[in-house]
This record gives sequence, C-alpha cells and structure tokens, in this order.
Amino acid sequence: MLEEKIRRLFDSNKASHAYLFFGDSQVGKLTFALKLASYLEFGKFEKNTRLFSETLVIKPIIEETKESIGIEQIRAVKNFLYQSPANSKYRLAIIDDAHYITDIAQNALLKVAEEPPAHGVIIMITPNPDVLMKTLQSRFQKIYFPRLTIDEVQNILIKDFNIPVMKAKEAAAISFGRVGRAVNLLNDEKTADRDKEARDLIAGRVGWRDEAKYLADPENRGKIYPFLENLIARLSTDPVKNFEALKSLSRRMEIMFDTSANKRLQLEAGLYPISKSM
Repeated sequence: MLEEKIRRLFDSNKASHAYLFFGDSQVGKLTFALKLASYLEFGKFEKNTRLFSETLVIKPIIEETKESIGIEQIRAVKNFLYQSPANSKYRLAIIDDAHYITDIAQNALLKVAEEPPAHGVIIMITPNPDVLMKTLQSRFQKIYFPRLTIDEVQNILIKDFNIPVMKAKEAAAISFGRVGRAVNLLNDEKTADRDKEARDLIAGRVGWRDEAKYLADPENRGKIYPFLENLIARLSTDPVKNFEALKSLSRRMEIMFDTSANKRLQLEAGLYPISKSM
C-alpha cells in the first residue's frame, strides 16, 4: 500500500527529496500529497483541517484566461524550502497542475531539484509528466496513481468527506474511479445538473432529439462533454443492457471531437440508441 511505503521512507529518512505524482485527473493525487503533509507535520496521515506551517501549495495563476506557474512562484518555492522547519523534520512544497509550469520556471525548479536542502521535499502533480522537460523529470521519483475501485472511492467519501453510505455508494458507482468526480457529483451544482440531465434522458423524461438540439446550440457547446461523461457513467452501471448505446456514444464522441462534423447530427445519432433501450 502506497501510504505505508511512503510513511516508512520518511520515518527512516530514506525518502526522496523530489516526487512526481501522475495519473488521471481527480484520482486523489493532491489529496494524498496533503495527507502526507499532515503526517509530516502533525503525525497523522489523514485529511487535515489545521493550518500548515511547513507546507507550501503552488497552483497555476490565471492571467488573461491563460493559466501558468511562473518564475516568481518557483522562487517562492526555493525560498520556502531553504528556511529551516520549526514543527517538522521537513518543509514540503506541493506544485499542483505542474504541467502549467513555464519553460523558464522549469529551468529554475531544476536547479532547486539538483541541490535541494536536506530538509526540503518537492512534490509535483500532473496527469501527464511527458509535458515536462526530460531533465526535470529525471530529478523526480515518479509515482503513478491509478483509478480507484468503486469500493475505494466509496470508503474515501465516507471517511474523508462524511458522506452517508447510500449517497457515497451511488456517487462511487458513477465516478469512473475518480474520487474528485464523485465529490463534484455530490457538491458541485454544475456537475450535478449534467448528471440530472443524463438521468432524465435515460428515463425518457427528455427526448433524444430535444437534448441533441439543446446541446448543439452554440451557447451550450461547453456542456456537451460534461453531459456525455455523465451519460456514459450512468449507462455503464448496466453495460450489458446498454452495450449498443455505449458503443454508439463512444463512436460519435470520437467523430465530434476529432473532426468538424455537424454536432447536432452526431448527437442525434449517438443518443438515438438510448431511446431504443428504454
């Protein structure tokens, strides 16, 4: 188990000074990093509600609709790590969405990773490490985070988020193994709305032609992928019954997002098999 391994490494002073957590989005990479921060500072590997004094979390800054992690943020990481810890043996810098680090900032981070302070630890988090410079990647020990089982997602929802068992079970079943998606289904209004639209279509409360027309409207184009993601999640709870619908949706999604094909026609073709299976 990863938690046990990482705890033993830090307890025995054999941990790396640089880790790269990678894997699909919403599978718990940042949550794990923050639990590690809690263990290093407070002695408990759990979701923490207290303020950290030995942990710095860096996230992309949005400027003119463009997200990036720039040189000033990496300088802040360096300054933070080189200060001596007061409440822990380590100072931990977590860089979330590390694929947004600019080239200049990557070079600056490389210098820190090449000569880290004895008490400094850096964790970079990204879905795809290959967008980072090879020289930077080589300085970090990679840890892959796979998608979770339904039971694992359910247990996390109950333990870390105090979700009632039945709600946790339902959200976990349509989470695609991503605990972040399960949390959004329960707490994020937009995600919940897309899920309700999917349930209404499957139940026949909304016609497939009407849904295709609605989604194809230019004002609603941004809702297409979230809606289809939720629709596929719902259909996947009974993959045998919904095999043809799932196959059709997957094919139409591929065409829509890889070509300039008419979205309304592709949506109609993808949603029609659902009406046959109701």
